Amino acid sequence: MGQDSLAVFSKEIAISYHEGNFAKSDSVFKKKIAFLQKKDNLEEEIYAYWDYFMLHPTPERLALIAAVDTQLNRKPKTENEHLARLHVQVNLGYHLKQFGAIHESIMAYEQAWNYYQKNPIPQYDIIDYCLKPLANNCTRIGDYTRAKEVLQRTLQLAIDRGNTSHISSTLSNLSATYYSLSQFYKAIEILNKALILPDNSDLQKSKLYASIAQNYSRL
Repeated sequence: MGQDSLAVFSKEIAISYHEGNFAKSDSVFKKKIAFLQKKDNLEEEIYAYWDYFMLHPTPERLALIAAVDTQLNRKPKTENEHLARLHVQVNLGYHLKQFGAIHESIMAYEQAWNYYQKNPIPQYDIIDYCLKPLANNCTRIGDYTRAKEVLQRTLQLAIDRGNTSHISSTLSNLSATYYSLSQFYKAIEILNKALILPDNSDLQKSKLYASIAQNYSRL
């Protein structure tokens, strides 16, 4: 009954929505949520909101996932439930960015990071999915000080995890932020740290040397 019923609900929602019968799709969606709440299947309940939004992701429909917390039957408890909630929050940040709402996107990513800190999920790549886009958003609005803080936070996490790839990319982004702040000596110092990391390709090294030269040219 469980998965079969979910498949039936999902199919009926998709068909009615794409046919333009929004009243029916909304009605079936509510039935699906009620079914999942009765089964206490919070993980699928969270993803149900996400799936319904993704049938037609528009700024107007972001409310479906922006208010998930107020709609849930209870708070997440298991790792999978926390992962589902984190997934929705991170993707809220992504879609807000895509729709040009950068400040709102920053807030969504910050909330995702705070949620992750309270409910850490080791296998989730919080750096790529949350911290990097958060720092990029801060750079987009010219908030280099905040971008620097986020990247320093990211660097420490990458070091703690021993992820050389993340360490290298974060050092490069951090050096670019210091460059934007006209702190060229600090940028050079960081780039030199990136240069001595193992497994740097010739292309990566050439980019790092080019960035070092660019910083020296501004002194």
